[in-house]
Parts: sequence; C-alpha cells; structure tokens
Amino acid sequence: MTVFAVIAPADDPKLEEAIKEKFAQGDFYKIAPGQFFVYAPTLTTQKTSERLGITGGVLGSFAIVLRLTTYAGWHSKDMWEWVAAKLASAAPSSEGGE
Repeated sequence: MTVFAVIAPADDPKLEEAIKEKFAQGDFYKIAPGQFFVYAPTLTTQKTSERLGITGGVLGSFAIVLRLTTYAGWHSKDMWEWVAAKLASAAPSSEGGE
C-alpha cells in the first residue's frame, strides 16, 4: 500500500507547505488542519517522513507518518473516494500472465 497518513498535533503551516512542495496536486488530501493523506507509490514510511523533513526534526515541528493498511470511520464521501482510488491504483493487478 502506498497511502500514508501524516498527522501533526495541530494545524501546521510548515507541514502543509512541505506536502504541497514535495507531492503533486492530487497526490495528497487534507483531512483536517494538520492531518493529511499522502500518495507515494515509490516511498516507504521512513522515506516519506524524510522527504517532508519530519525525521530528525528538520521541519521543526512534530508530526508522524503511518502507512495506511486498512481504514474505517466517518468522513466526507470525497475523502473515502480519494482513499479508495489511490489504494486501487496501488493494488497489484489480478490479471494472470507474465
């Protein structure tokens, strides 16, 4: 899976700026202030954290990165559609053949 939750303890303009700088429009979704989903098909959790400057405090604020493996809850239809689309695009093909 290649969707990550990036969570800060509060609204963080530096984190939001880093996400907008490092990821293409459509590859991140702002859930709420300080909370984002990020689509990064070639990155690990660690590399995503490093890219955003979270690791080692480079960004200068607290945040965590979690790989999304399953999900549940109540939020806008738009958010659930974004998550489903990104996870579907990351899923291996079910078609046979080499």
